[in-house]
Amino acid sequence: MYKFYFYIICCVVVGTACSNETDPTVLPPTLTLHEATGITRNEACLSGKIVLNGEGTVRDCYFVYGSSPEEMIQVAATRTEEGAEVTLEGLKAGTEYGYYLEVSNGGSVVRTGMLRFRTSPNTEPVLGEMVLINKGPTTAVVQCVLVENGGEALSFLGFKYRKEISAEELFVAAEPGEEGHFRARLTDLNLSTSYVVRAYAANAVGEIYTGEVKFITDNAIYVSEPGTLSEVISERQKYQLTEISISGRLNGSDFRLLRDMLGRGVEGEVTPGILSRLYLTDVQVVEGGMSYYSSRYTANDTLGYGMFMNCRNLREIALPNTIKVVEKDAFKGCTGLTVLTIPDEVRSFASSEGCSSLQEFRVSVMNSGFTAEDGILYDKGKETLLLYPEGRARAVFEIPEGVKKIAEYAFRNAPVDTLSMAHSVTVLGLQAFRGAKFKKVVLSDGIASVPGAVFQACTGLRSVILGRGTMFISDYCFDGCMLEELRVLVDIPPACASKAFEGGNFFDSCVLYVPAGCKNKYRYADPWGKFKRIVE
Repeated sequence: MYKFYFYIICCVVVGTACSNETDPTVLPPTLTLHEATGITRNEACLSGKIVLNGEGTVRDCYFVYGSSPEEMIQVAATRTEEGAEVTLEGLKAGTEYGYYLEVSNGGSVVRTGMLRFRTSPNTEPVLGEMVLINKGPTTAVVQCVLVENGGEALSFLGFKYRKEISAEELFVAAEPGEEGHFRARLTDLNLSTSYVVRAYAANAVGEIYTGEVKFITDNAIYVSEPGTLSEVISERQKYQLTEISISGRLNGSDFRLLRDMLGRGVEGEVTPGILSRLYLTDVQVVEGGMSYYSSRYTANDTLGYGMFMNCRNLREIALPNTIKVVEKDAFKGCTGLTVLTIPDEVRSFASSEGCSSLQEFRVSVMNSGFTAEDGILYDKGKETLLLYPEGRARAVFEIPEGVKKIAEYAFRNAPVDTLSMAHSVTVLGLQAFRGAKFKKVVLSDGIASVPGAVFQACTGLRSVILGRGTMFISDYCFDGCMLEELRVLVDIPPACASKAFEGGNFFDSCVLYVPAGCKNKYRYADPWGKFKRIVE
């Protein structure tokens, strides 16, 4: 009898224990740890599979990793459909790490065994293709791409070059460029000489070179003393040369001779000169000598006013790399000029009227102040549109998003039929569109003030749309225009200067279009009420 009761009691105890152990709310999950993937120098992706048992849940989920037992780090994992994962960052290159997965369901903690991975080691740098950007008689510009630094700080980055017939290499350090590019100018080269150049980079791990690029410097006239160009070019040659390259230092006397060779004398008179291609890449402009045009004299590192004025024979010119300023109308009336390249050091560039064949501006990759896109000149940040080429005909041109300002005279004489602009444009420079061949212009909603004489001499302009932000119209805004329609999108009539509509019979011939319900506002506002036809 006692044995029977003991048996019953034992069964009850055992049954209770089994019941608690099999309760689905406390059953721990089953874990599987995967091999690490996406391993780089500094990153790795950890993942694992989590299988829930019964109705069990997961409260906390972590990966624990480290390079030693004393440096283990716990990082919360991201749950996925099958389990959990995490991307580790900031790892040490060439280092072995251990890791495991740890999961808690609130009642118990389960962890996997440990697996290991090793991050990739640092390497020597990686370089892309090296290219020759340009060259002159005594200089050359080269460029390369730094793909990566190999995970180590660079100790050297630049170019090594030598004469092809020599084994002695010279090194020039690189200047940083955009989007991983680096470049350098090779100087003091010899005329008509073959050179070999290769890009070079080094870090603590090792060094690397690109393949060699060969080039031959130009053959040019070298002027050792300013004012002596006439001693190098004979009277017979002066009117026979169509192309010339020059290096050295030139003053006003030298540029007076070049004008003569280009077909225009010091007072603008026509000469027998037929020079059309002038390459001055390695020239330094210095003060001194005679006047180059009328009473104008050279200044250091400056392409002065009228320096090539009315030189209609000029087709192509390479400007000196060292000039810093190009003054207003330096190329005025150069009707044959098609391309104008802005060199390295230029920080101030003024427009020149009458370059009616100019198709595009180009900018040296080493220039830090300007850039060109689709032949149009902008500041480096592309926030200001500086100049549109006077010979670039288009049916439609839209000023791109991001441009905030259109500079003075930016579209002077531009052969564009329809101009519109992104909403980012908020500022128009004085006479920004003077003489342009526009038929229709749509101003941005961001322009509050329409500056004076902005459309002056736009004789073909027939339609203008003023944006929703227009608040003020300055004097002589439409001087010389023959508008057929003026559309104003703002509900409140903009204020106008007293001579805003001077220079045309606008009130009689132009139809004023205004927003719906605003006709009376404009009818009783000065000078808007002078328009004979106002249409909503």
